[in-house]
This record gives sequence, C-alpha cells and structure tokens, in this order.
Amino acid sequence: MLNETAVKQLGLKPETAFGKNIRTAAGQITITGVIKDFNFSSMNAEIGPLAFTHLKPANVFRFLILKLNTSNLAQSMNDINAKWKSFSPNAPFDYTFMDEKFASLYKSELQLQHAANIATMLNLAIILLGIIGVVAFTLTKRTKEIAVRKILGADAKNIIFLFIKEYAALILIANVIAWPIAYYVSNYWLQNFAYRVEQNVLSYLLVFMLVFIIAFGLIVVQCFKAAVTNPVKSLRSE
Repeated sequence: MLNETAVKQLGLKPETAFGKNIRTAAGQITITGVIKDFNFSSMNAEIGPLAFTHLKPANVFRFLILKLNTSNLAQSMNDINAKWKSFSPNAPFDYTFMDEKFASLYKSELQLQHAANIATMLNLAIILLGIIGVVAFTLTKRTKEIAVRKILGADAKNIIFLFIKEYAALILIANVIAWPIAYYVSNYWLQNFAYRVEQNVLSYLLVFMLVFIIAFGLIVVQCFKAAVTNPVKSLRSE
C-alpha cells in the first residue's frame, strides 16, 4: 500500500494505481491500495512517500506499529518482547511510544510555547503595573486641575472620560506600532513549516480588546477615586 505522494512520484494516478506492478529493491510488488497522505513526520517537512508491505512476500521491514491496551502496559510489553524473540531472536527489541515520538518532533515548539506563555504573563503584568503607576502619577500631578473642574461643574463621569480619552490615544498608538512587528515575526517563524496556519487579524483584535478592557478598567477605578474626592480638601492641600 502506498500513500498518494508515493503514487504521484511513480508517475501514476491514485485512481488507477490499484493492481499496478512496480519493481523495488525487494523485488516486484503489486499495489493493493492507495491511502491518503498524512503527516508522519514534523510539520516542518512536506509529506514524503510512504509504503506499507507485508512481511511474507517482502521479508524486509523498518518499523512495526502496534496499538496497545494501556490498562496493563507492562504485561503487554513483556508479551510483545517474547513474541519478538520467537519471531526474530537475533534482532534487538527496540521500541518507542508514538506519543513520545511526536512530542520529540515538536520539542522545540513546545519549549517555545512554554516560554512564550511565561513571557506573555510577565509582559501583561508589567503593562498593568505600568498603567497603574502612570495613572497614579498623573492623578497626583493633576489633583488641583481635577478639583477646579469639579468646582466649575464637572462630574465624575466627565473627569473619567477626560483621562480615558487621553490614554485611549496612547493605547491605540502602541497597538499600531506592535501589530506590524508581531505579524512580521510570527510570519517569519511560520515559514519554517511546510504546513502552517494563516494569520488572522481577529487574533490581534482580540488581544487589543483584552488589553483595552483591562487597562481602562484600571484607569476608571483610579480616576473614580480622584473624581469623588472633595475638591475643597484637594485645593486646601495644594
């Protein structure tokens, strides 16, 4: 049995390859079926040719794949080992598990994912602490201005909206700068994969909305405290 890539490389068509005879290093064999391509290696590489042969007509093999009942894995491995020794006593019994194999294929990607998650959480914490610090510093410097605005008739909503409008522009500028850089870096990394996803602007919009909501929540909370403070006390302290 051959996969679609192997059939195409032999110059045949998957629809008409059944029953064709081909010559290999093990002799002449007959194609008994064609299976759809699937990834048996890393996504970094394109799908290559693959053949499945029976041991009886072709006494050569590279891998045997077995599906096990993992309820008693130790006993199953012992049974397979005993069968292997009776089948091929001079060959060592070497084995790997498919989940470990696939994990090793993407070891670097999994490590990168873990590092990226930690970096994202740290960056988010730094951003939020920065917002809290900047807003607190600004409110302290503009205490007198806020008090005068309240005396002239501004309510808490007007004062909060004033600060939100100022910081909205900064958040928007930050995203305009960050998006192209993030897109370029992500797209450059994705070029390492023969099969990859396409970037979607929706992901960037979701991140923007998340940062926007968290940032403005912090701004509103801090500004509300300053907006409801008695302006007479603020001016007297000034």
